[in-house]
Amino acid sequence: MVYNTALENSAAIAAATAEAMRPNATVDSIIATALAQLPAPARREVETVLGFARNAKDWREIRQPYAKFYEGRPISNAIDVLAGGLACFKLANGQPREAVLYATNLGRDTDCKAYVAGGLAGALRGIQAWPKEWVDLVEKAVGGDPDTVDKHTARQVAEGLYQASLNELRKVKSQTAELESLLAK
Repeated sequence: MVYNTALENSAAIAAATAEAMRPNATVDSIIATALAQLPAPARREVETVLGFARNAKDWREIRQPYAKFYEGRPISNAIDVLAGGLACFKLANGQPREAVLYATNLGRDTDCKAYVAGGLAGALRGIQAWPKEWVDLVEKAVGGDPDTVDKHTARQVAEGLYQASLNELRKVKSQTAELESLLAK
């Protein structure tokens, strides 16, 4: 069945990423958060693919059932990408290196699946969980690419996002305190 769930897929990735950044997040809580954003048919599809990963040891064990499941379907669609990315994220137990390698080797739209699996793993484990040589390579490429608009390193972007989050938290706390003072009157 083909259905367009691009918005729900985007919501699933965004919500799962937010969950991954919570202090007590787990691989399972992140996946549950993603699934909660999906309509029933898409959720069933993702759950089917996650089922392939449930008892697998690595990507090799899910590649064949995954390929058979998507046989005859367009090579890239949002739910296929989400399902494969989440399965690789689960299979890698949220470890960034393994998540990306599993997704890259799974087949079909591998770069997009690696984005999902690696993004969630990075949000869960932090930049320190990535192989240093990978981070260095990306940072060097960004700095030396004349077509790259933003020359900030991954670390600078992460630190900027962290500071922005702290600023938003301070604003919310201030607004909450103001509301509480009004209620006390």
